[in-house]
Amino acid sequence: PQSPQQRPPLLQQCCNELHQEEPLCVCPTLKGASKAVKQQVRQQGQQQGQQGQQLQQVISRIYQTATHLPRVCNIRQVSICPFQKTTPGPY
Repeated sequence: PQSPQQRPPLLQQCCNELHQEEPLCVCPTLKGASKAVKQQVRQQGQQQGQQGQQLQQVISRIYQTATHLPRVCNIRQVSICPFQKTTPGPY
């Protein structure tokens, strides 16, 4: 894990916002953000004529990043958000 000074500004901002969330809300917040980003990626990808497989790889990476973000940001009560990109998980 990187120290806060070494994180890119966007990641630092994201971590700051997660630290302000109640621990119980961290994973639902990340899931909502991931869904929003997924929709944007899908729309942009379709406009640019990208193939479905390329889009799936990007979307998969979004969810992988969101899953591990609590650990990256050192959220004490939450280390990982167990949700999959297609099936609804516990969140």
